[in-house]
Amino acid sequence: MLTARHEGNDSVTSMRPLATLCSRLTVLLTVAACSSSDRATAPQSHPEFSISDALHEGGTPGFYFLPPMVDHPTFGGTFDSTISTLNPQIALCDVTNGPDTNCGRADGTPAVIKFTTTSAPAITLDATTQHYHVNWVTKGAAFVAGHTYRVHVAAGASGARRELGFADVLLTTTPGQARNMETGDLIMLNDGSTLPIHFRIETGIPGSLTLSAPTSSVAVGNADLITSTVVDLHGAVLAGATVAWTVATTPATGVADATQPLNPTSGQTSTAGTTATTFKAGTTPGTATVTAASAGLSALVSVSVSQPTPAAIAASGPISQSAPAGTAVASPPAVIVRDGAGNPMAGVAVTFAVTSGGGTVNPATAVTTNASGIAAVTSWTLGPTAETNTLTATAAGNGIAGNPVTFTATTRGNLTVTTSTTGSSLPGGYAVSFDGPGGPGGPGGSGGSGPVATSGSATFGALAVGSYMVTLSGVPSNCAVTSVNPQTVTVTGGATVTAAFTVSCSASAGALTVTTTTVGASPSSVATLTVSGLVSATQQVEINGSVTVQGIPAGSYTVTLSAMPATCGVATSSANPQTVTVPAMGTATATFTVQCGEVSGRGQIGTGSPTPGNNVVTFDFDVRADLTGRFTGTDYADLHGSTPATLTTDPATDPATRFTAYRMSSSACSDPTAGVEFDAIGREDTGALVSYTAYLCDDGVAAGSGNFFNVVIPSEGFTVSGTVTSGDILKR
Repeated sequence: MLTARHEGNDSVTSMRPLATLCSRLTVLLTVAACSSSDRATAPQSHPEFSISDALHEGGTPGFYFLPPMVDHPTFGGTFDSTISTLNPQIALCDVTNGPDTNCGRADGTPAVIKFTTTSAPAITLDATTQHYHVNWVTKGAAFVAGHTYRVHVAAGASGARRELGFADVLLTTTPGQARNMETGDLIMLNDGSTLPIHFRIETGIPGSLTLSAPTSSVAVGNADLITSTVVDLHGAVLAGATVAWTVATTPATGVADATQPLNPTSGQTSTAGTTATTFKAGTTPGTATVTAASAGLSALVSVSVSQPTPAAIAASGPISQSAPAGTAVASPPAVIVRDGAGNPMAGVAVTFAVTSGGGTVNPATAVTTNASGIAAVTSWTLGPTAETNTLTATAAGNGIAGNPVTFTATTRGNLTVTTSTTGSSLPGGYAVSFDGPGGPGGPGGSGGSGPVATSGSATFGALAVGSYMVTLSGVPSNCAVTSVNPQTVTVTGGATVTAAFTVSCSASAGALTVTTTTVGASPSSVATLTVSGLVSATQQVEINGSVTVQGIPAGSYTVTLSAMPATCGVATSSANPQTVTVPAMGTATATFTVQCGEVSGRGQIGTGSPTPGNNVVTFDFDVRADLTGRFTGTDYADLHGSTPATLTTDPATDPATRFTAYRMSSSACSDPTAGVEFDAIGREDTGALVSYTAYLCDDGVAAGSGNFFNVVIPSEGFTVSGTVTSGDILKR
């Protein structure tokens, strides 16, 4: 006699071939062979007694019923003890008179009883013996002797929950006795009414199987990739699961490829939990149903097989070209037509038509796509005058993506830039840039840039006709461009124009960069830069800008800024001229600060009339930042005899007088930026020359009361100042 011990009142004794009879109702578990399709179906007219687990009826791998329901099985997997995630459930349905469906579910056969981890009694975990168990007390009022009950076991997380197996149990009228109808074993229950249900769940059991396909419809002869995703009872992707593929079609023949409708017919999931098969359509329209099965799970997807229709058209070759007016483009326009699966389609009519430019296309009739899905014209000749020509290709049919295709050709030309460099210490190359018609960039993207070799060429194609300014840059300090730079060239349709640059380099040469900055108003005109030394050069420079003289011999140079715009001059903070030393293979710099402005005024300070003896000073001046202008002041309170004292600076009539400095602001004003100061040498009425400084404030209001006038003669300790009482001071 073999005895197995369990917790609670679930000790079971198994005997062969006899058993002691008990006075209570006993339970008989019987097993009979049946196909997997029978698992969810109970006996139709009488109990056929079946069981499904890893060892019976090809059931779920990794799931086992344990004694006393079966002999002790052999297993080698890893026990899954995560009861909180698995949340196992047992549902019992009466299948004596017919099959059950979805036992215990809202949409299925009502369960006689359910066991869960929270029911009474509850399903519990035995971590020591590595199984789950619950005691079924068969003497409950809901159970009927002579009836067969199917015990369903389900487990898994949400979205991955499934039935793992089932066993049919016959409640006999023989007291204390149960018989395994397949083996003849007798089972005696200790209390005559309690059947311990023990089962084992291992890791790696598939919990859910889903299918996906990139499209639900394919054309005859085409293929569709079907992908299966398998997750375990925890909802995690499951690698190494075997998936078997089958296909059924309507109609039965012709819809699927006769030689290899599925490839492969089985496979194992990857680390991503996926495996795939390719369905190959046959020559007959219809519906194919592809089914994937794994460990008792199955899923299907339907694929519609239909005759192909044009779905898309696109250019097959260049869509934009250029050629001289009245000539044919180099690549005759061509298109490719595809079906919904992206496969080329033969036999589709495509019409090519000139839509602008006045050119011609050959042939003028529709062209049919070849076996590669391509339709092409023999030639496209551009119009005689238009710069832009267009041609459309229209495929016959509706709902075709990209239909029509538009081709564009222009009567554009090319620009080639060449360089020739001589001397020593040559650079690695230069940069070239050009601006096209209509300004920088020009219409149609006609501007551009790119590298060019030290002695080489670079060609820029498909440029709009018109005038271009081409500039060579990236020339190092020891090199000088000896040709015109920049150059102006004219691009004509279908032709190439050349801009040629020559450069001379020397290891003993350098460069000089002169920068000008402006204080005050910024005029639009330029100044003249003169460089004197081992070589001399004169060129214009922007008032706010810079100019670089390159490839000049190393040595000392004098840099002078002259011929500046009216009212502009070099500030006293910048020497003019300046002396710089140009280093070999390097760059010297000179910076000039240019101030531009003018202050003028006419009026008086003090009250009363400007007559001898009155405390009144009159003024009349117009002084500019370039140190030109005139100034006259008369002090009627300072008499020389009966004549008021005067101070005059006017270089035009008295060369001994002059303006020596001009400042764009004055601290004598409440708003320094509203003021001007200048230093000058003036002649007094006595004939003496004196140095003086004028401080002038403009209140911004014509003839306003906030203007201020102040003159200081340091050598005489003389100061006169006050608010302008008549007239105005204007800073510009």
